[in-house]
Amino acid sequence: MSRKKMYIIDGSSFLYRAYYGLKPLHSPDGKPIQAVYGFCRMIKKIIYDNDVISIVLVWDVEGKTSRHEIFSEYKAHRQAPPEDIFEQKKLIIEFANIIGLVQVGIKGFEADDIMYTIAREASENNYNVIIVSSDKDMGQIVSDTTVIQYDPVKDIYYDVTALTEKYGFEPKKIPIFFAFLGDSSDNIPGARGIGKKTATELAIRFDSIDQIYHNLDSCNQKTKKLLLASKDDVYLSYQLFQLRTVVSDKIPHNYDFDKTNYKNAEEFFHRLGFQSLLKKDPDNAALSKTIDEKFIYWKEKKYFCITSISDLDALIEKIMAAKVCAIDTETSGQGHSSTVTLVGVSVSYDQSAAFYIPILSPIQGQCLAENIVIEAIRSIFADTTINIIMHNAKYDLLVFSQYNLSLHSSIDDTMIIARLILPEWERVGLKNLSERYFHESMISFSEITEKCNVATFDKVSLEFATIYAAADAQQTYRLFPLVYEKLCADDLLNLYTTIERPIISILVKMEQTGILVNPSILDELGIVVNQKIQEIKIRIANQVGHCSEDINLNSPRQVEQLLFDTLGLPRQKKSAKKTGYSTDVHVLKKLSLSHSVPALLLEYRELTKLQQTYIEGLSKYINPQTGRINTSFNQAVVATGRLSSSEPNMQNIPASGIGLALRKAFVASEESVFVAADYSQIELRIIILFNHFVIIMIYMHKLLLVFFTVLLIW
Repeated sequence: MSRKKMYIIDGSSFLYRAYYGLKPLHSPDGKPIQAVYGFCRMIKKIIYDNDVISIVLVWDVEGKTSRHEIFSEYKAHRQAPPEDIFEQKKLIIEFANIIGLVQVGIKGFEADDIMYTIAREASENNYNVIIVSSDKDMGQIVSDTTVIQYDPVKDIYYDVTALTEKYGFEPKKIPIFFAFLGDSSDNIPGARGIGKKTATELAIRFDSIDQIYHNLDSCNQKTKKLLLASKDDVYLSYQLFQLRTVVSDKIPHNYDFDKTNYKNAEEFFHRLGFQSLLKKDPDNAALSKTIDEKFIYWKEKKYFCITSISDLDALIEKIMAAKVCAIDTETSGQGHSSTVTLVGVSVSYDQSAAFYIPILSPIQGQCLAENIVIEAIRSIFADTTINIIMHNAKYDLLVFSQYNLSLHSSIDDTMIIARLILPEWERVGLKNLSERYFHESMISFSEITEKCNVATFDKVSLEFATIYAAADAQQTYRLFPLVYEKLCADDLLNLYTTIERPIISILVKMEQTGILVNPSILDELGIVVNQKIQEIKIRIANQVGHCSEDINLNSPRQVEQLLFDTLGLPRQKKSAKKTGYSTDVHVLKKLSLSHSVPALLLEYRELTKLQQTYIEGLSKYINPQTGRINTSFNQAVVATGRLSSSEPNMQNIPASGIGLALRKAFVASEESVFVAADYSQIELRIIILFNHFVIIMIYMHKLLLVFFTVLLIW
């Protein structure tokens, strides 16, 4: 008889994992929801990637447990969880209830013990059990019928073989191993002075804690002394790590799940803005949007491909009469917009239709000559009475600038307007806004190139290219009146017309110009930095007694072993993934007070970053024809409204040490000079002046009190 499959999900483990593992997300009404999204995505993958008929979601319940009776200080030093995580947990529980997922949480018992109990019973009842958890404690339950799924998204599993390979001993001995290591996050003491190497050796050699202490004479004197000194803590830790059976009538015995219930979460997903979770539901064709389905949907729109001069002339006449149009460009590559090749232009001048004008396509004879298309666009740009709408106008204007196209008519940018009117956490890409305002899922660039099995847009078939490009122009045209109305309603029109919109053309000129770089200075600095890096490697190797080749200073794992095992420096805090101990900058600075190697590691990291990110990194961006770097200035990325720079980032070039020498590589062109201007924290200066004003007023008040007091006495 074949065994059925059952999933037991550690709710608390994945709540925290999703919360900290994803960037902050917010619902349309502003609620934080990244943990909810991560959790729902994990559940969806489990449901549809596996033949699942039984699932249970297990939660920790607030309050003390049986382990607190053993050790009152158990988990005593845990930091308070972030406040919004509990609100997100409520939403996850709501989602689980909507789709009919069995949930268990019993006051006084930990989720680990409940999962252990359910897993044992299920295994005895002909189930293969998959425990979805990132908790290391659960490894001890792994058997021929029970595995741990550490990461459902990446499909990382641990069975008996994998865990034995990971630890060096069978899973049932995991409590012995951790009894010596302890766990600082749960305040489990372990054995002071016993590290992973010794704990592993003990778990391999012995089958129980009793057996170890009955055979202490077989251990070396140092280990024997440490074990004797921590005997009580070891036995205590072993008790705390061991999973135990829960006896409670609150544990259900039926965990059947019908995956068709997933579609019941449609309204929930819409409410939270989880569009991606609606797209690919295999059992809900109405929500599913594969590339083929998207193609069919957008093919029904009135999109036309302009391949003759007469049709192009007719289109331009209609645009001139409409006095408004949306324009979008399609290009050949992913490089800076001023260096790519124009593949085609799409336009829309009303709500019902859009047009694509190809310049390049896979089949010759299907396109119009580049100069003819450019001259047609030039005539639109030259008419000051036409309102041109673009989405991310800076990109399109930079593409057109290669053909000496200057814009004289007014221009509006729906991306910039969207950034002004929408909360900072909402994305303002055209495809995101299409879903938000029109509930229409557009075809992405990766989908269109994958469908046509090509790498660049000039190789996309004309049929697909027309649908993809024309949709961009039409959605931009449709979007403009909606966002413009909101802009006016929010009293942001003046900000947009006097600051944000005029800046677009300024940024175009800045990116066109770029900044001149002297590559020889970068090369010379690279030699100096590389010499310093090699010197640091040798100094570290000499201090630890190894050849420099034996230590990979870029490996967090090897650096961890170097600091805490080889040098015996005190461990500070767990790493982000809780798989070892952190060697981040804060830890190294603290350890530098007592040893020179951490200080050398800090210097090594600074130099390697300088070498890889700046010296080598910047060289890749130098235009070989102009000798300049053309960075991209982003107007709608940073929440505060300031500009950011990317590809490469020119706003964080080091300003001290060797980094100062790096800045000398940026040079002014002949007969020009650099001028540095900085607002110098105007806001901070205003606050300081205000504080001075308040202090003066307080003293004046006191002087007046003294004056009137003296006057009354007199």
